[in-house]
Amino acid sequence: CSILKYLSEVEPWCPPIHTKTNTAPTQSKPMVKSFYSATGASVARTDIEGLMKLLRIKEWAWIRMRAKSFWNEWVESYRNLETKQNMRGRQRKRIFLFMGAFIANKFFFEDAFKGGPLGELVQWTDVICSLYILGHDLVISSSLEELRQGKFLTLHDYGCAVKDVKGRDFDFIISDVTGSYILEMELGPTYWHYTCKQLLLDSFGTDPEFNYDLYKEAIPGGRSGWANRNVHQQQLMTMYPHSPDNLFMGFAVPQSARKERPTKKKAQALVYGKQSVYYRDKRQYLDTLHKHFEIHANIAGTVCSLLPDYIINHGIVNGSTLVKIIQESKVFIGLGFPFEGPAPLDAIANGCFYINPKLIPYQSRENAAFFRDKPTFRKLTSQNPYAEEFIGRPFVYTIDMNNETEVEKTIQEILATKEIPHLPYEFSLEGMLQRINYFMKNLDFCNIGKEWMPLSEMLTVKGREGQSCKDACFQKGLLCEPSFFPQLNSVKQLKRNGMRCKSYKSLETLYAPASNSTDGSCLLQEQTLLFSCVARDSHVTRLCPCRTYQKEQVALCKNCQ
Repeated sequence: CSILKYLSEVEPWCPPIHTKTNTAPTQSKPMVKSFYSATGASVARTDIEGLMKLLRIKEWAWIRMRAKSFWNEWVESYRNLETKQNMRGRQRKRIFLFMGAFIANKFFFEDAFKGGPLGELVQWTDVICSLYILGHDLVISSSLEELRQGKFLTLHDYGCAVKDVKGRDFDFIISDVTGSYILEMELGPTYWHYTCKQLLLDSFGTDPEFNYDLYKEAIPGGRSGWANRNVHQQQLMTMYPHSPDNLFMGFAVPQSARKERPTKKKAQALVYGKQSVYYRDKRQYLDTLHKHFEIHANIAGTVCSLLPDYIINHGIVNGSTLVKIIQESKVFIGLGFPFEGPAPLDAIANGCFYINPKLIPYQSRENAAFFRDKPTFRKLTSQNPYAEEFIGRPFVYTIDMNNETEVEKTIQEILATKEIPHLPYEFSLEGMLQRINYFMKNLDFCNIGKEWMPLSEMLTVKGREGQSCKDACFQKGLLCEPSFFPQLNSVKQLKRNGMRCKSYKSLETLYAPASNSTDGSCLLQEQTLLFSCVARDSHVTRLCPCRTYQKEQVALCKNCQ
């Protein structure tokens, strides 16, 4: 037993040591076995009163409002799901939800009713509603004081590690990247008891080289302050399903208002953008649209000179008023920013055609200040890539908003098309309940070798030289599944799948298992946290673990329920 191994696995001082034989991060000895709470089977909870008691904190007013507004639809969606799959006999989990981002950014709560960003609040609300109605036991906090009092988790003992910790009976700790940092700072060495239980909301996603803080290679643009968590890649959960390295948690788009009040469309358009600054350099684009539509907006605060006089600004309005404006509008006008918010899906679900501006050139950490500190090399080609790639025409028109001819042609096409409300299943309330239910039943990052996806679903694909596993799988109509990488990480598998190997190297790399044409060597992974679906190298041929996926529910395989 080396000193480092002792401090990592016997005493909880150091981060777990990850090796090529591990399929999940190893924990200190107190955490090797499962600590599922002996609370029995989960039973659906459809009472809004119990949820409101959990959400009683004054600052959570916006979360309460959204939950109450759509509660009947949540209940109906659960009942519909019950008719499609067996929801009995599910184990009730005890879950600590720690909303850390709102500790560091109090303005999220304060500005929620004043035009502030709502994406994170939407996602947190929908996660809480899903877990509650599925019958799990929830403890919710956004308080640093409660954490420092040791109310839910055990603090360090004046800097010393503590073995007997509270919260072992929490099956999951759902937080965000900021919350994970706060937990690490406040809990000290005790933090490592809880690492494997975390599920972290991470809007834009995290690539493996940013997650693993000991990655030795140079990273273009440098490391990110929003990463370095050293967790399994699938413990990072995104707003949209943009990278198979992370899991897709998502959010839900209610449809009850459309069902109750079908509204006749007017020659009207609503602009996507609550801040005046978003309108800079958009005059020609808006003028072209104004030839055909009365243009409305809901801009916060004082309206500045960037706004054309013809725009009818309603200011920040309540949810029901905004839904009414959307339902009366034929077009939802994107301005290129904000990126990947929930609003376009709300509009499409209410029968709006969404004009989704192309980003020319693409936006990434290589060329855009907004993404400079984001821990991902994703390249956004439009304001909402999901709408571009997975929805498309006739609901979404991804165009160059600076090309007047293309804008005019798009308008003519929209005017000639009857609007039809559309919502991908994975963003419906029922779809989110199905997805989170599967996660709660099957995710387990504390027990080595526990697979969340059936191994029978694995399909092996040999990529082309220079191709990522994400692209190699997708080309075959499949999805890269990173939890299967350890199954292919052996000399036996490399030979079986026709990889030409003059020699074998075991190292920390983003590409293994793979072959390298520069020297004829084959690569095996030494660091499980670096398995990557998205990595590529022009000289590397990768061996890829793929799986099937459900149409409009990509997080789950075809046989997953």
